Amino acid sequence: MSQTTQISPLPPEMKSQDFSFLRTEGLQLLQRIAGSSWTNHNLHDPGITLLEAGCYALTEMGLRLGMDIADLVASDTSGYQQPFFTAARILPSAPVTIHDISKQLAGHPLVHNAWVYPSLSAPAGRYSVLLELTNEALNSNLFNTTVLAPGYVIELGFPFWDEPVAQPFRQEVVLQNIVLEAADGVEWNSIEDSNAWFARFRVTYTQPPVPGNQEAVLLVVVRIISPLQDPATAIPLILPAVKAKMINLADTPEEIALVRQFNHRVRDAYNDMRIVRRYLGNYRNLCEDFAEFNAARLQEIAISATLEINAGVNPENLLADIFYHLDRFIAPDPVFESLDTLRQRLSPEEIFEGPLLDAGFLSNTALTASQQAEVLYTSDILRIILQQRDGSGTDVIQQENTSSRNIAAVRNVSLANYLDNLPVTINARNCLHLVQSQRHILRLSLLKSRIICLRNGIEVGYDINRVVQLFTYKKQSAQPPAVDGPVDIPVTPGNVYPVSEYYPLQNDLPFAYGVGEAGLPATASARRKAQALQLNGYLFFLEQLTAGVAGQLANFNAFFSARPEPAQTLFSYPLHELSQVAPLLGSPGGYMTALQAATEQEEAFLNRRNRVLNHLLAVLGEDMYDKAELNYRRAAKMATGDNQLVPDLLSIQQAERNIASRQLIREKAAFLHALPALNRDRAQSFGNPAIRREDLVVIQPVANGFHWTILDVSGTPLFRSPLPLPGMAECRQRAAATFLLATVAGSYSAASSGMQYRLVIQQPGSNPADAEIAESVAAFASPPAAMAAVTGLVQTMLQLWVRHTLAPIESRLYHLLGLVLQERRQLTYHPLDEYFELFDDPPPDANIHKRFRLWELPGFAGDTLLVSEKDYAAPADADAVAKAQSAIQRVIDRGILFEHYDIAEPVPSQYQPVLKDAGGDVLARSPQTFATPQLARQEVNRILFHIYRRYNLEGFYMIEHALLYPYQDGDTDLAIPGMQDPYAFQVSFLFPSGYTSNVSLPGSPAAPTHATSNMDPEYRKYVTQQVRKACPAHVLPRIIWIDHMEPGQPVGAADPCFENVEQQYQAWLEAWFTDETATAVISPLRAALVQTLNEVFTRNS
Repeated sequence: MSQTTQISPLPPEMKSQDFSFLRTEGLQLLQRIAGSSWTNHNLHDPGITLLEAGCYALTEMGLRLGMDIADLVASDTSGYQQPFFTAARILPSAPVTIHDISKQLAGHPLVHNAWVYPSLSAPAGRYSVLLELTNEALNSNLFNTTVLAPGYVIELGFPFWDEPVAQPFRQEVVLQNIVLEAADGVEWNSIEDSNAWFARFRVTYTQPPVPGNQEAVLLVVVRIISPLQDPATAIPLILPAVKAKMINLADTPEEIALVRQFNHRVRDAYNDMRIVRRYLGNYRNLCEDFAEFNAARLQEIAISATLEINAGVNPENLLADIFYHLDRFIAPDPVFESLDTLRQRLSPEEIFEGPLLDAGFLSNTALTASQQAEVLYTSDILRIILQQRDGSGTDVIQQENTSSRNIAAVRNVSLANYLDNLPVTINARNCLHLVQSQRHILRLSLLKSRIICLRNGIEVGYDINRVVQLFTYKKQSAQPPAVDGPVDIPVTPGNVYPVSEYYPLQNDLPFAYGVGEAGLPATASARRKAQALQLNGYLFFLEQLTAGVAGQLANFNAFFSARPEPAQTLFSYPLHELSQVAPLLGSPGGYMTALQAATEQEEAFLNRRNRVLNHLLAVLGEDMYDKAELNYRRAAKMATGDNQLVPDLLSIQQAERNIASRQLIREKAAFLHALPALNRDRAQSFGNPAIRREDLVVIQPVANGFHWTILDVSGTPLFRSPLPLPGMAECRQRAAATFLLATVAGSYSAASSGMQYRLVIQQPGSNPADAEIAESVAAFASPPAAMAAVTGLVQTMLQLWVRHTLAPIESRLYHLLGLVLQERRQLTYHPLDEYFELFDDPPPDANIHKRFRLWELPGFAGDTLLVSEKDYAAPADADAVAKAQSAIQRVIDRGILFEHYDIAEPVPSQYQPVLKDAGGDVLARSPQTFATPQLARQEVNRILFHIYRRYNLEGFYMIEHALLYPYQDGDTDLAIPGMQDPYAFQVSFLFPSGYTSNVSLPGSPAAPTHATSNMDPEYRKYVTQQVRKACPAHVLPRIIWIDHMEPGQPVGAADPCFENVEQQYQAWLEAWFTDETATAVISPLRAALVQTLNEVFTRNS
């Protein structure tokens, strides 16, 4: 029964909506102010009518102000969108725990399940990954064949694909010869308590382009699966037949040679592992690494039992059902679920906990269910077998008629387990204690199981191969379909109301008042018209106040916007539509100017806008109060010139403070925009640019799916998908793989594309159809021309890796330290005269006049970006040069902030960037003019980034010590005084000090450079504070300030100067980012970097 909506008799909670309260307060105010002269407060009094009309207008605005926030957001008319983060953007995190990493792996299409364990090798923070691949054949080292008549089924166990002996077979080999090595004349060695033997086979092969023959010895375990009526007679015949099949090199239409099958399986498994390793490397945590990827070896479970079955029961179908349900019990699969399914039982916080997967949602419960048990009980096995007695799948809970069931009775149930095809425990009657191994996973073995079917006491034979086929079909049919549907919870929209509309209260007054839309009749006297106009003017103030509420609500989203563009926080509502407003306002332009000036001053706007952004940051648990303090302190220290008068000094200081406030608005807005990704990836190290940078990969919908393109920093397309892909997730994964593979010249090949050729990148895997994952956008006239472009593309991709793979902690610090460019850039010290040119101005007097130009390229080449506004004069050349260089330093100091630039209009419709000093005077201007302010602003960006890259040393390099662990015996160790373990969970932040010195001589004097901020003790203290706040609690950070080498001094190979650190770190980083870099290549680069770091640590200990 629906509830009846009732109107509450109580007054509204908000006083602004309570007419009685407002009227009473108004009357009390009138009585206090004019109680002696105005005593008639009855309803018919015109003043009371005006009071009530004003109260009604206020209740209307109060009603709007009391609306639900969702409705106010939906009713906004400013055009700004509120940055409400959906659940999928704000709740998930990148993989942190080993369970999270297992989930991330299970979401990859090539991985069925995965287990992650802390590695036993040093340093701490390394993990071992155990993979169960989706292609089930690749998880096994077992091969089946048949020999002799009537066809004995033989199971052969080869080495796993990750064993050292299988390493040569990770690529295609050409088999030359296979021989069985006999020891003391014994070819086959029997395995105790089993129907199995092992032997060693020497395989001779070639592997182009390596010349000559190579050899490998394979240990093969052979097990006879078929029952033997007379083992003594059959075995001497079977083993030679198995040997003949093993040494056979020829393929037949029915069967490929066994060793060639082994080669193909090892090759495919290894290639799939490489794909998964590249994928997981994108989710590495800070100071952690994935040390090894191993094949999931099998701990096979065999079931022995005797079944009494009734007439009409098909034993193959029955056994397939039994094995299917036993398999689900022994080794359950991780099950991905849809968002709609999970929302029925879990909260959004629980659903989105951990990484967000492309394959769907994998709950912690589903992941835990797929983990390995410790004990298997025969009672559970018996219960599952009996559940198939009648097809109902239910337990036996009451006496039943056994003759009507498929299974009349079950006897002699026992369990056995096999490790790497060798028996561990057999004939376990009560329970089976499983081997707890980090390298083995449970699997039910149908071929090793021994289930006897009896009907009326007579054994019923069945075809085990048919059972396996039916079992496989049931498993495949039971695979859940790909999870479809929404992957995010949308924000519930509010209702749209006309909150921005305003109806003047004058229109509600009686016609006799002569105001409002009706106005006065044409016959009214001049006196009456003057009285009405006077009332209009009297009411205009109240109208403007109440209309201002509508104007503010119309811009609700602009007020709370996280973008830097809004130029006001208080919004007015012009009342041009009021009756008789023109005689009151006079010039409309003057009215609007006065209205805006009365609404909000610049200082108030900047303060209020910063407080709004502070609120938005606090919603996400962040703040930038320390950064604000640093900005304002810097603003107070800005050069203000000599002999400043106090009023001028105060004006300049206020202008600099306003600039600092505008800078904070820009920095806070950028930080807010980046926070969802920074918080999600908070513990991550540097990752793939295709995943971390949205601007380097473009994904577009096309007719048959989606298409991706990789761009360089200038927006030039480099690679694209050869064919459409079904989803955006697949596009992102392919682009990420291309980013890695494109760093190696061997990944490229030329392929025809119409009348031209393109470079293609292949990623070999178990599915040959998916090998070609990318093609170049550029086309070439011939294959040699295409291959000639490979070197340039490799360098371009490596530079994208080096520049655009900031770890989230680095990116966070870039925001908090106010670093303009979110990229890993060179912090090399450049002398002033490398890009700034001093030149003589035609002298109008006896002094020497100097001016300067800023050039795009070294050696005063390229475009001229800035020219000094005035000249710098002195009687002596050296003094004039010194003055000009002092002005250049001011250009460097001020030229790295957008707020110090302005767009001038020297002639109509021509716009020119100018750089201003603290007093508002122009320091320098661009020699170019532009047709639009937007083009001029683009030139400002070009000038600022040029100065920032060449002359700003605010930046750092972050080095994870764990990545510098020795690659091989004999490598130089990191050596930090006082530290026994210099690798585990330690990271160094290396900053340029802002000084130059002869660092090869300890204690040499240091000279300051133009990087003034780095020398500031307060700035260094702020940097240390932010680094320690940003680092996870388990990571030990070091902050070290390093001098540049004194100009003109030679740099030694291990001198602890910033030039060495930068050059060696970037060289090592390029090798680290190169896919599958050889140890011989990266080891010398690591050694050079470690030697320099050891000197740095010693010098700064």
